[in-house]
Amino acid sequence: MDKTPAPTASKTPRRKHPLKVNVFERLQHHVWQLAPLFPYLDDEALVPATAFFMGHVGFHPGRFSHFNTVEEVALVLAAAGGYVRGASLRVANRTHAVTAPLADPADPEAFAVLVITQRNNAEPSQPEAILFICPQCNKLMARYDYDAKRDSRDLGPVSEFSTVYHSFRTAETFNADLEARTCKHCGHVEPPFPVEEWGWGRYTRHTELVNRARQQLETMSTEVLDEPVPSEPRR
Repeated sequence: MDKTPAPTASKTPRRKHPLKVNVFERLQHHVWQLAPLFPYLDDEALVPATAFFMGHVGFHPGRFSHFNTVEEVALVLAAAGGYVRGASLRVANRTHAVTAPLADPADPEAFAVLVITQRNNAEPSQPEAILFICPQCNKLMARYDYDAKRDSRDLGPVSEFSTVYHSFRTAETFNADLEARTCKHCGHVEPPFPVEEWGWGRYTRHTELVNRARQQLETMSTEVLDEPVPSEPRR
């Protein structure tokens, strides 16, 4: 796991430019679950992120639980054929189940549009965890702890949402470990978590590549213009 020194809380808050986005227009380009709407991922940031589920033949969303040291808020903008109601808001428990809230994931008419808001604390550490619960006996199969700040990656000028990256790596670890996928309580063998359905791998690869591309442009700028490309001020 890549690690960088833990960031420290800033004593003087940096100015952030007000931004706005139309959630429904943004969802035209939605390729992964928990996609941040804004680029602000630093200490004390509120991070609203989209979740967009659509029923389709062969859709098996899987299920896991997420632990966070701060509460998360789920805003359901619209939904049909599922367990949630449009225009509703709730505060999730610090440990909460995560899945597609569709009664029949294969129903092409079923969908759910949500904005999940996470909050980054002001501390140098923010522990989180991904848990897999046995669907047969409802007991813990595997737990993977990480620190969203201490275990974050500094890839370059385009920030990475640590929760998404660690969800991807955790799911990969779980899928590769048959012992972890075998319940020690009842013997149930859980199939691999459907990582591709959640799009986290695409997000991770895209984030790595756009930072490499930006660094290439900076190098070319320095060689041709004898000066680096200035960073875009966002705060």
